[in-house]
Amino acid sequence: MKFTISWLKEHLDTQKSDQELIDSLTNIGLEVEDVVNASEIFSNLTVAQVVEEKKHPNADKLKVCRVDIGSDIVDVVCGAPNVEKDMKVVYAPPGSTIPSTQMKLKASKIRGVESLGMMCSEFELGISDDHDGIIKLDDSVKVGQPYAEIAGLNDTMIEIGITPNRQDCLGVSGVARDLSAAGLGTLNKRKIKNNKGKLKSPIQIDIVDNKACPAFAGRYIKNVKNIESPDWLKNKLKSIGLRPISALVDITNFVMFDMNRPLHVYDADKINEKIIVRSSQKGESFKALDDKEYHLEDGMCVIADKSKVLGLGGIMGGDETGCTPSTVNVLLESALFDPVNTAKTGRQLSILSDARYRFERGVDPNSVEAGIDLASQLIIEICGGELNETTIAGKIPIINKTISLSIERLKKRLGIDIDEKETQVILKNLGIKTIKKGNDILCEIPSWRQDISEEADLSEEIIRIKGYNSLPTLDIRSPDKVNKLILKESQKRISRAKRLLVSKSYNELITWSFSSSEDSSFYNNLDNLKILNPISEVLDVLRPSLIPNLISAVKKNLARDHSSFSFFEIGNQFLSSNPGDQVCVACGVRAGIKQAKDWRDQENLYDIYDVKRDMIDVINHILPQKNKLEVIKEAPIWYHSGRSGTLMLNKSIKVGFFGELNPKIVNFYKIKDRINLFEIFLDDVPFISKKSTNKSAFNQSNYQKVYRDFAFVVDSNIDGNDIVLSALKVDQNLIKSVDIFDIFTDPSIGKDKKSLAIKVTMQAKDRTLSDNDIQDLCSKIISTIEKETSGTVRS
Repeated sequence: MKFTISWLKEHLDTQKSDQELIDSLTNIGLEVEDVVNASEIFSNLTVAQVVEEKKHPNADKLKVCRVDIGSDIVDVVCGAPNVEKDMKVVYAPPGSTIPSTQMKLKASKIRGVESLGMMCSEFELGISDDHDGIIKLDDSVKVGQPYAEIAGLNDTMIEIGITPNRQDCLGVSGVARDLSAAGLGTLNKRKIKNNKGKLKSPIQIDIVDNKACPAFAGRYIKNVKNIESPDWLKNKLKSIGLRPISALVDITNFVMFDMNRPLHVYDADKINEKIIVRSSQKGESFKALDDKEYHLEDGMCVIADKSKVLGLGGIMGGDETGCTPSTVNVLLESALFDPVNTAKTGRQLSILSDARYRFERGVDPNSVEAGIDLASQLIIEICGGELNETTIAGKIPIINKTISLSIERLKKRLGIDIDEKETQVILKNLGIKTIKKGNDILCEIPSWRQDISEEADLSEEIIRIKGYNSLPTLDIRSPDKVNKLILKESQKRISRAKRLLVSKSYNELITWSFSSSEDSSFYNNLDNLKILNPISEVLDVLRPSLIPNLISAVKKNLARDHSSFSFFEIGNQFLSSNPGDQVCVACGVRAGIKQAKDWRDQENLYDIYDVKRDMIDVINHILPQKNKLEVIKEAPIWYHSGRSGTLMLNKSIKVGFFGELNPKIVNFYKIKDRINLFEIFLDDVPFISKKSTNKSAFNQSNYQKVYRDFAFVVDSNIDGNDIVLSALKVDQNLIKSVDIFDIFTDPSIGKDKKSLAIKVTMQAKDRTLSDNDIQDLCSKIISTIEKETSGTVRS
């Protein structure tokens, strides 16, 4: 939301300095995002006049102009098609900075001809997007006069960030109301003449879809002259970055930014008999004021006549009924449109407009008549014409909302001692009427504050205006003030998992809780996850998995020539749209180059064993006790069927999956690298029991370790982990570890056979193992594995 200090002061009678006003805006919750002092930006720009123009000797599309800048006549090379002799222009001398590009000008030669400075277009000054030609000034301005002075650009422009609940501050009058309530001045109420008109409107208005458009006010005005807007109106619009178009259009834009009331004006002679507000039908289309053709779907709110669509309600009007300099009779529209329908339509058609921005947040119902009256008054003053009666179709909603405010609960909620009188003054200044009833205050909420719905909202308004600096401070480190158990065990677990993954060179990503239905279709059923009013067409479902957003991040980084990826995210993924139907998951992705090629080593890529090891390390870190982890051959369909597995804890708890992403999904993203990932279901990992919080004493054997290698020929479908487990259970006291170090296949060892070699580490705690002990263990290992795998030991 942009406005200038001078515009603000039309609504606010104040003696405060500009800086005090700026500081107060942020203090009352209207965060100042930018402050632009136009007089400084345009300080070097002056009025100049072209005294001669001729063709550039070395370029067909350039001209060499002799330009009178007041103190001298200089040569300027210009490519604008509209430059002509005696034309008065905006001149930027060498050394000045162009506002839109921040380019600093200097004297230079262009195609062999020296050029001093530039003659500017509206685009270069940041006034509009028009860069087809340079600005042509009125003949009455004087050469050498500062441009900021004649254009009214010597004001300070403020841009504030408006949260979705504060739609009342999308007009300058609403901002002034808040500042007045904070004690920065007195609110000036604009006087609007209620000229009812003598004749009835010749254009009938019918509302077919009352849900999408509860009320539609229209006023027919005849015999107007759609002239150029007066300077005060053009300068106001220019000061906030809007390009003046014509008086009729400029007036509607002014009213929208002044009092947060979007309006639209039609050329009435182009309307076929009457206005019909209805739902669109699939296949309909119209050309909008942005010169684009839009094809409509069912259920969009359209303004139509008997033969065609005229515009989209609350979003944008149509080009066919737009006002031109030849317009004589107009229909002025002031309506209410459903916020949800407006937002949905705007997103479907990818239309961003100031009207949509306001209607999808909610517009004051009582502004329907006030807005049309103010615009009518300005049209008569500037364009002339004769007013007809205002016709209102539908019904303007009457909002009667009363909330009871308890002073005792207010004090308790805010933690400050605030008296009843001060509370009522603050509420009154905000436009909230109050009546004392017993120990409570009955508050009548005004129609423009649709965000206030309960007592807590009133508490927020009071402390916002009183000042957050009046809240008492509390040292959160004070042990007698704060519960020591700040974090739950589940929160601590997430923190521990994050720290471990970061230590293993992962980068944490925090992505949307939403994802694309197209990307998510490979995972769970999306029927119960669709979002009715998504923030984007791309993010239209609650994410059924963390994987799609992480893979999208991999794809974006690949497009930027990155070759190694280690990403993780810990967050909720959704099973349905029901509250609480979600699980907390830690998901990690590794892809690309693990070890780059250099003079010592060959290039090495990440594989599933990397993510398997990371997954096991996370489990052992968040559950620091003796864990029996086992991998079984099963995984969801989004994993590669032969390069994936499920990690089981104590044989009964499925704690997650790991493996390579299904090649179909990888191809869908057009990624060439293999994607290795893991998913840990943190909610399913048991919490460490209190009995096991004490670590067992470290008991390291001082006796020698013994190593023996074995090779077995087994069927090719035998899992290597089965052989490892068979060897380990021979004697858990003496066998410390079993590792696979070689796999060999060859026709010489048999069809559908493989040779699998293991290294067994043996060690006793109380003695050195004798040859008999070692031989006995080896025999048992061989017999056990041969029995359980139907394999044979290789000699």
